[in-house]
Amino acid sequence: MRVLIIYWSKSGNTEQMLSADQYREFVLPYHKRLADELACGKIASMHLCGGASRHFPLIKEELGCLSFDTGFPVDLS
Repeated sequence: MRVLIIYWSKSGNTEQMLSADQYREFVLPYHKRLADELACGKIASMHLCGGASRHFPLIKEELGCLSFDTGFPVDLS
């Protein structure tokens, strides 16, 4: 089984500026394509800098992501 750990260079911490609806519409399709093409649809871990924890449930549901790296402590409660 292949898995993908997404950790690529992009422009800053853009996910933290997006609403959940914007993330779903504009970013998730590309994350899905990466997962489908490189990892048989499953992502083991994803790095999202900044305050993007509101997207974690959607990413977990849609991509099967098992863990998240934020680069700094985040309160997930």
